[in-house]
Amino acid sequence: MKKLERSWKMAMSFNEDIKGEIKALGIKHYELAYAIGIYRGTLTEWLRVPLTDERRERIRNAIQELKKRT
Repeated sequence: MKKLERSWKMAMSFNEDIKGEIKALGIKHYELAYAIGIYRGTLTEWLRVPLTDERRERIRNAIQELKKRT
């Protein structure tokens, strides 16, 4: 049980910078996913694992676009 618990906690620590920014700005996952051009579930999966540089850039660009709209 401890191994499963440890791996779950590790997964929660990925991409905390982006998750924090999304939360601080009040951006909904579905809004961000739409801006990126992916499904909301896909965004959730992306945020559970280390992001590739390309995905991180796509997310950051979408966040910047959404910030401009508000």
